[in-house]
Amino acid sequence: MTAPAWAGPTFPDYPPTVGNAVAVAADSWGDHQFVVTPDDALTYAQLDRRSRHLAARLVEAGVTKGDKVAVLFPNSPAWVISWVAVTRIGAVIVPVSTFYKEFELGRFLRHSDVGYLLGIPSFLSHDYVRRLAAVAPELHDQTVPQLLVPSLPQLRGVFFWGDSPVPWATGGWGDGLDDEPPARPAEVAAAMEEDVSPADPMMLMYTSGSTADPKGALHSHGGMTRHATNMAALSQWESSFRLWSPMPFFWVGGYHRWDGHAYVWTHGRYERRPHPNAQWKAAHWEPRGHQHVWVEGNWDANASAGASANAKMGGPVAASPAPAAGGAHPGYLRALSDLRAAR
Repeated sequence: MTAPAWAGPTFPDYPPTVGNAVAVAADSWGDHQFVVTPDDALTYAQLDRRSRHLAARLVEAGVTKGDKVAVLFPNSPAWVISWVAVTRIGAVIVPVSTFYKEFELGRFLRHSDVGYLLGIPSFLSHDYVRRLAAVAPELHDQTVPQLLVPSLPQLRGVFFWGDSPVPWATGGWGDGLDDEPPARPAEVAAAMEEDVSPADPMMLMYTSGSTADPKGALHSHGGMTRHATNMAALSQWESSFRLWSPMPFFWVGGYHRWDGHAYVWTHGRYERRPHPNAQWKAAHWEPRGHQHVWVEGNWDANASAGASANAKMGGPVAASPAPAAGGAHPGYLRALSDLRAAR
């Protein structure tokens, strides 16, 4: 396969903000799947509609432009809907590692000046209610709607996607998102979205803390959206492709952007065939240290820090149709060249 010369940067043909990108995607590929998990699926139109409703609820709860909103979910449609809802009104999303223990969680929430936390009370063996209460014991005498907690002085609200097991958090934030939101909060949320510019901060992404304390890196709407557009063009992805990813969204290596594709992932515990055209044999995920490794007859691909996926022994790294002959930029040839083997 011979790669053509790179044509140069590719930029969106709309003001590059999350709200604009999702609106354009919903208009262009509304019925296309955006996210697929073993348990659920989400189209672009559903993402646009549900995130608008959730944004209106956040506005009604007091969230405003520039506020830091922590998002604590495993990879799921809820993560994606929350990300779009938070950022389309100009608030800043702060992804939370689902692995954080009490000390890590407390430092993270205090260091990032989180004003609101949207997530779930627990996941697998992780009890986030207990960890939050250990971080801020004053929560025990707090009730909604507004928190005043000296241990986390910026925190004003905790919102759970489902039911809340404690009086200091509200529940049901994932309910009824396909319904029409209240008129006035929706009107205010729409006006706030109009005030978001490409230069506004969109995400505060923390490093893993492998060699020092985690540090927050601030990303703008324009920077992330333009980068996504360039990555899609550079990789020669098409709207029919499906990109499989097992990596967590709270990590920058697992944070993927939309471009007309469907993103398919697992929870790191079990796997379904990522694409109906894939002729892969029965396989499974094995934990190896901090990685989850795809194991099959004669190859494995590991999702490691610093790379989306490193193919070993010639194995494919995604279950997408192969690019057309004449294909990709040289930097992506290794990752894409053997995709035909999965067809």
